[in-house]
Amino acid sequence: MSQLNGIRVRFLILILVGLLIAPLAGLSAALLYGLVSVSELLAPRTLLLMGLFIGGFTTLAGIYFYRYFSYLNDNGLTAGAHLPDHQQRRLARFGRDYWTCFLVYALAIPPLLFVALGQPFMSTPGRLLQLLLLQLSVVVLVGLPTYQLALDQIGKLAGQLSLQRIHTSLKSRVMLLGGFVPLLCYTVLMNYHWLQTGQLTGGHMAIWFTLVCITGLITLFTVRSLAQALQPIHELIRRSGASRHGEIAQLQPRSTDEIGYFTQMLGKLSRQLNEQEAQMHAVVETAAEGIIVIDTYGTIDTFNTAAEKLFGYTAGEIKQYSLRTLIPLLFDEQERLIPTSHKREVEGIRHDGQRIQLVVRMSTLQVGSRLLYTCLVADISERKAMEKRLREAETRYRDLVESAHDMVWTLDTDGRYTYVNPACSEIYAYSQDEMRGHYLYEFRSPDHPPRDQEAIGQLLRGKDTVEFETVHLDGEGRPHFLEFSARAHKDPAGFVLRISGTTRDVTEQKAFQHQLSYNAEHDPMTGMFNRNYFQEELERTVARVARSGATCALFFIDLDQFKYINDTLGHAAGDR
Repeated sequence: MSQLNGIRVRFLILILVGLLIAPLAGLSAALLYGLVSVSELLAPRTLLLMGLFIGGFTTLAGIYFYRYFSYLNDNGLTAGAHLPDHQQRRLARFGRDYWTCFLVYALAIPPLLFVALGQPFMSTPGRLLQLLLLQLSVVVLVGLPTYQLALDQIGKLAGQLSLQRIHTSLKSRVMLLGGFVPLLCYTVLMNYHWLQTGQLTGGHMAIWFTLVCITGLITLFTVRSLAQALQPIHELIRRSGASRHGEIAQLQPRSTDEIGYFTQMLGKLSRQLNEQEAQMHAVVETAAEGIIVIDTYGTIDTFNTAAEKLFGYTAGEIKQYSLRTLIPLLFDEQERLIPTSHKREVEGIRHDGQRIQLVVRMSTLQVGSRLLYTCLVADISERKAMEKRLREAETRYRDLVESAHDMVWTLDTDGRYTYVNPACSEIYAYSQDEMRGHYLYEFRSPDHPPRDQEAIGQLLRGKDTVEFETVHLDGEGRPHFLEFSARAHKDPAGFVLRISGTTRDVTEQKAFQHQLSYNAEHDPMTGMFNRNYFQEELERTVARVARSGATCALFFIDLDQFKYINDTLGHAAGDR
């Protein structure tokens, strides 16, 4: 915290020094240029007004900029912490606030000087304009050094508090120092020459314009070169989210200066880190056994994916905990680790409290001055757990099949039922025993094509799945519209062993669809074809007549005064 407070103190001192020197330098330049005399500056009223303004404004500015760092005490941040968003935004507008203060100085001092001297503003407009331009130029030139030094202090703060955004770009600094400052200097010198000699020839203007152009070109080329060098860094910054080693490794230098060299070294370093990280990650995370790295006290340092699956903890949850939480038998009564170089079968405890049988192998690992142990952990009860899961899965599958609303069945290669679930009785009104051994096509309605036999033939000829619709008769002779979905089960040689599938009764759905189709073409009250059907039939007739060249006629029948019946007797009477 003391280092951060030191940065704040130096930051405020630099700003206050700049604010105190700027008006003094401006008035000194006005005296040097002959825009104001010594007696006018030393007049009591002038000294009083200038002193009050400079002292008051500097105090207010000092209080304002002091609040830039109030969060250091209020929030108790320490070195390495992250700056809050509102403080990030405040520091980002430092340049605007700083130059606003100096602009107030430049614009306020000439009018105050006229007030102190008791002269109207418009008595000598040329003098007022000269003072304003001179104050503006001098204040900017004086404020630049303290501005750069204050930015350096903020830069130190960024290193301490991990600022998340760019506050001042290098290009703007180059343009400010390489272009704007020389331009102000040229202008001040030209103004001084004009005031001293009273002459400003075309040659003077040509020299000024030539210097401005040369300075501008040099600044432009410098900014362009800097932008090219920084382009890889800017592209990396513009990407959303945190950049990974792989993305940083793709950086390519765009210049041969320090920035280009730094970019190249950063890319090389990231590629090396990425390769090492990928190798270590592949070894640890893809291992079939659980890998746990602990120190001599048993504190967990590394916990791979297999270990997460084995114990039910995530790496973030279990790190910095003792391995004793997972495998108590690896520790003695005093809770000290018992290293072993051979396989050891122990009991482990999962996150949910379940106890599992494990085999553990330990090896030492020296990392610098630290002695670590690598534990390879495998679950020897996995086979039994797998058998239990298979039995449970089989039971669940049978429960689902037996209680399914749709009919589930299997056929042999001849098309005879070998298994049907209880849902068969709801469709066919037969029991499971009555249906087993019968051919599928035996239940087909004779009024419909043999699609079931065709489907079985397709499966036997090599097709994997088929879906079809057909009509079967139940035990009472009632038709049922059925949707079949069938799949062939083959041996490694490709021969069909059996056929399984499901059957759904869609009789009610078909009836509903038929009713919908009927309602779409018929009037619900009269049962006659409605206007929609008439329109479709008219279009078909017109198209047919157009192709054949025949003629047709359209009869239109109207009931006169029918609206009068509806209006007087009501729509019910009109419907009758």
